[in-house]
Amino acid sequence: MNAENTAAIEMPRYKSHKTVWALKIAQVTIGAFEHDAAITFEDSRYAERIVNILNKPIPQPGWYLVQYEDGYISFSPAEQFEKGNTLDEPFGENVVVADQRSFAQEEINNWFSYHAPTKTQVIQYGEIRTAAKIFAETINKHVPAGADKTAAMRELRGCVMAANLAILDLWCVRLLREAFTPDDCRA
Repeated sequence: MNAENTAAIEMPRYKSHKTVWALKIAQVTIGAFEHDAAITFEDSRYAERIVNILNKPIPQPGWYLVQYEDGYISFSPAEQFEKGNTLDEPFGENVVVADQRSFAQEEINNWFSYHAPTKTQVIQYGEIRTAAKIFAETINKHVPAGADKTAAMRELRGCVMAANLAILDLWCVRLLREAFTPDDCRA
């Protein structure tokens, strides 16, 4: 950036006053399509968590997974997180830890039930598939046969799946926001 083209004034400064929940990350395993990551925590009482990492910095061991009151997940390097946050409540016997071995029957029923897409989702999925098909035809026409062409087609298919998942995730987040309040997340 050219110093001559920048303003000589400091950006507005803010002090954070949010309540967040956070766990220090022990290990990160990036998913096959690079849109999600399996994260394990230094505190072994907490189960591995699969999180969407599209359009977010890739989390690193030693960083914090941070969840805000509205459910938004982000990642923060330890130094910045620890400088800007202090533990809000005693950590110990009063802490509720998610059960690592069992799931509510309602969750299992939901995971393995068919969820018909909404009219909006059908349109969005169709537009993505149409655009991807045009690009696939272009690749097929101009790229010579071989491993790179196969990889390009495989990656394109992965892009379509990741985009569809992002549409579904957005719908799920909206549904969860309607169903739960921030107080529900504290229990």
